[in-house]
Amino acid sequence: MARILVIDDDSHALRLIEFALTKAGHEVVTARRGEEGLQKAFQQPPNLAIIDLMMPKMDGYEVCRRLRQNERTADTPIMVFTARIQEIDRQTAMEAGASEFLTKTATPDELVSKVESLLASKVGVPRAEARPGQAIALFSLRGGVGVSSLAINLAVTLAGQPNQEVALLDLCFLSSSVPLMLNVRPKLSLAQLSREDTTISLESLEKCMVAHSSGVKVLPVVPSLARAAPISTKTVERVLSVLKSGFNYIIVDTLSSLDDMTLAALIHSDQIILVLAPEVASIQATTVTLQAFRSLGLSEEAIVPIVNHTFAKGGLSLGTIQGALKRPIKAVIPHEPELLIQAINSGTPLVLSQPSAAMATAIQKLASVLSLS
Repeated sequence: MARILVIDDDSHALRLIEFALTKAGHEVVTARRGEEGLQKAFQQPPNLAIIDLMMPKMDGYEVCRRLRQNERTADTPIMVFTARIQEIDRQTAMEAGASEFLTKTATPDELVSKVESLLASKVGVPRAEARPGQAIALFSLRGGVGVSSLAINLAVTLAGQPNQEVALLDLCFLSSSVPLMLNVRPKLSLAQLSREDTTISLESLEKCMVAHSSGVKVLPVVPSLARAAPISTKTVERVLSVLKSGFNYIIVDTLSSLDDMTLAALIHSDQIILVLAPEVASIQATTVTLQAFRSLGLSEEAIVPIVNHTFAKGGLSLGTIQGALKRPIKAVIPHEPELLIQAINSGTPLVLSQPSAAMATAIQKLASVLSLS
């Protein structure tokens, strides 16, 4: 007999699931809200959790993520049992930490069979090895090469890895597009904490963050462009240090400028993704940037140059770019403007809306390289 936690806001569905599993000899604990389910799970971890996706306040994706993040439930097998039937729903659920995805078109016998299979195999999610948080800044001295879009999609991709907490630090106080691209509305911001650097703690930062459905937590530097202003270098250093204590990855979206705030972010990042387009002006800007990095004493190994194809034809060849920069290009992101525009307009990152697209695949490969560094 196994102890199974079922979380579903539909009382009729709860009764049917409870009846089927009790008949099969299992102990069933039920909850009608995500928060209630998490409380019960953390108090007495179940042998398996069955979770609906469409619930008020906290949806099933977030419940999955929180179960994976807690030490007591990190290895608990999770079955998502939902009326949603789209492939993107299955993909997002698995990225959030689900072990199995089953639609509510399944019969009670099919549900019990899947439950027994999961319990027999004890499939959860392997725990990630503890490691210090890594700050990864994306930068280009030349604007318009897709830095923000890449930062967002990279953050979402990393957040899809098991047991990974990811923060997205938005330092583009003059032209931020992160909230728009993620369809989130921050209410607080880093600027509200910057007057007293010593007050900055993980708790205070999390109060300023807004969570995206992918699990990424966005920290804006200002509440709105109308109140745009940079923050001090001391604040940037403190914020990155604190975020590293609570997140596995901190993705930093930066201005196209070597101002003091941006330099502080670059200096205190563990890796710098240097983004360029395959054209002469972008190469020139990248050359200037590399010279500046050398004068600052930044590690050559920490710099990751990548080419983002922002136009369809006529771009310089990879060999020409590498020859001009005198260093290898670590990744090439293909040009898929229609899919990217659709993703931006819908507020859903490309790696979620079109995970099999060439651009999404390239970003996923880049994330794999960075996570192994």
